[in-house]
Amino acid sequence: MFRWLFRWLFRLQCDGLENLSGRLVAANRCSRWDWVIVTAFLEKGSWIILPPGEFPLGYRRFFGYHVRFIPEDQVDPESLAHHVRQGHTVVYFPEPLSPFAGRFRKISVAFEVSCPRAVLAVQGTGPWPLSRRTFSGKRHWFSPVRLSAVPLDPDGGHDAWTLQDGLGRAMMASQTLDTTLWNALLGAAQHHGRRKVVLEDENGQRLNYGQLIFKAILLGRLLEPQTRTGERVGLMLPTTVGTVVTFFAFQAGGRVPTMLNFSNGPETILATCRTAQVRLLVTSRLFIQKARLFDLMDALAELNIVYLEDLRSSVTPGILLYAWWFSHVTRWGRKPVSGDAEAVVLFTSGSEGIPKGVVLSHNNLLANAKQVFIRFDLGPADVILHVLPMFHAFGLTVATLVPLLAGMRIFCYPSVLDYRTVPKMAWKAGATLLAGTDTFLKGYGRMADPIDFAALRYCFAGAETLRASTRNLWMEKFGIRILEGYGATETAPVLSVNAPEAYRCGCVGRMLSGIEWKLQPVSGLKNGGRLFVRGPNVMLGYLLSHAPGVLQSLWTGIDPGWYDTGDVVQVDTHGFVSILGRVKRFAKIAGEMVSLAAVESVAMEEWPDSLHAAVVVADPQRGETLVMVTEDRKVNRLTFAKALKERGLSLLLLPFRFVYHDSLPVLASGKLDFIQLEIFVREGKNNMDTTDS
Repeated sequence: MFRWLFRWLFRLQCDGLENLSGRLVAANRCSRWDWVIVTAFLEKGSWIILPPGEFPLGYRRFFGYHVRFIPEDQVDPESLAHHVRQGHTVVYFPEPLSPFAGRFRKISVAFEVSCPRAVLAVQGTGPWPLSRRTFSGKRHWFSPVRLSAVPLDPDGGHDAWTLQDGLGRAMMASQTLDTTLWNALLGAAQHHGRRKVVLEDENGQRLNYGQLIFKAILLGRLLEPQTRTGERVGLMLPTTVGTVVTFFAFQAGGRVPTMLNFSNGPETILATCRTAQVRLLVTSRLFIQKARLFDLMDALAELNIVYLEDLRSSVTPGILLYAWWFSHVTRWGRKPVSGDAEAVVLFTSGSEGIPKGVVLSHNNLLANAKQVFIRFDLGPADVILHVLPMFHAFGLTVATLVPLLAGMRIFCYPSVLDYRTVPKMAWKAGATLLAGTDTFLKGYGRMADPIDFAALRYCFAGAETLRASTRNLWMEKFGIRILEGYGATETAPVLSVNAPEAYRCGCVGRMLSGIEWKLQPVSGLKNGGRLFVRGPNVMLGYLLSHAPGVLQSLWTGIDPGWYDTGDVVQVDTHGFVSILGRVKRFAKIAGEMVSLAAVESVAMEEWPDSLHAAVVVADPQRGETLVMVTEDRKVNRLTFAKALKERGLSLLLLPFRFVYHDSLPVLASGKLDFIQLEIFVREGKNNMDTTDS
């Protein structure tokens, strides 16, 4: 009877509960009442173990005939293992009730016994008004509840890492990802309340969920006559409230936003538009004027340009009524779209070649957002300072989609390079989250007052290697530990990230839930291997310049769905990932494989105020020659050899030549432009001086 009642009241979804029978099960806690629901689905004779002080006396009397309740401090591991081996189920809640209900932090010796084990993920009970868990979102009496269980590897470990990985798999397995970004936004508005403010900028403009949905439907309606359903439409705007509205206007109308990097040259932008077969570009006259992009717009004359300001004259009472109606009856009148359909087109940085179009589906982006939710406790009380451009996956997913779906407030600021103003905006917004690259974080750290980041809980770094000097600066000046992560545009983008309870200095954290990985040996390397990944966040495929508009399916020669990151990594016994470098950025010196990233790392640590890059050029006598390009003239063979000796590193990392340049070429993302660097070294261009050995 209780099973039927719970299924009806809470729209309960159960996945894999057959994996509970005859196992020791670790379950997470989202509320004080999780074990009530779990008990209804256990077999007679099962045991439930709860932390001391939460022993349900009244409930024990009511259900004592069905299950046995045992306080954690009275557990005998041997009797527990014996009970499981007899075919009974033992459910253990290792965590006391806390806001960190999505993760296991500590475990008891009770779970270290040798017997079949499983993990049970409980989701959806946190918003209950009677749950005494810290919850800052909108309360719901009968929010949907999911129970999902996965068995653990009998040969696996017994530590918190094993439990956390199992819990993450269970949570990902229970997710219904076959939906769209638009429907996910509607769901977030329903969950957190339409009046919850989610967007703000430095000019005081504020939008709540309801206003965001209304404006997106209105703008989508205005763009419909000029576009077709499923068409890829160019979007070239800075990080503003209006950009987020425009992005979701495309989603509301079933169009695919193609995010264009306005800092690229006209030739590159035109090439990317042709690759994605973009014929219409949406931008803003105010943006073009402030950024002084008049020459760029002249070069893009072959495209149909739509300026947002010009659409205001097309607004009629009928369109306003349409937008108002469908913003309140949001699920009517919309053609169903598969979650596997194209959601956005992004482009790679082009640091190693012509930018490729990366096609991400709705499921890819939503899966990556869910993976981040599992790793971190994010909620409506948080505020993120959004300064990253949305034409990068880092800015789109981590700084835009994740906050919107979590009910967070996004404070938009359009200039990521404004090192003096960004920290002030963090103080003004009361930002609790910040995401950036090493270059940007270093600039903010130097210019900020300690009070500017006083409210910051999480500071994420990605897109480039985090230097030790930047890490130390933030820790010493602000007391903030930067959490470095790793990913790729092709994986929407996050693959791994450090977390407060799972942190290794110099590493990029552990893989997110639901991601499979394997390492392929690289000839000449003793440690690490070439990383291949597979998961729900891996892209649909590429758009390439030689086949414009044609989606190239993902194929790496291993199995379907595997993506070759092109990175050489090392993974330790606890799953922490260390990046050794790009496969393309290794040189064979004296028969040994040398990572160019390792050479650059030494230079960055020793001379942190300048940019340095290691490149390899062909040499008729030596085969390959290692060359260091630097802005600092104090860097030479003598000083570099001394730096290697102090670190106990091999002299194989010592460059043969040193080339000096006033300003190394960088891309808009802050990454070094290695194509231009190789040209400079090979042809001796642009005010370069050279010192040979």
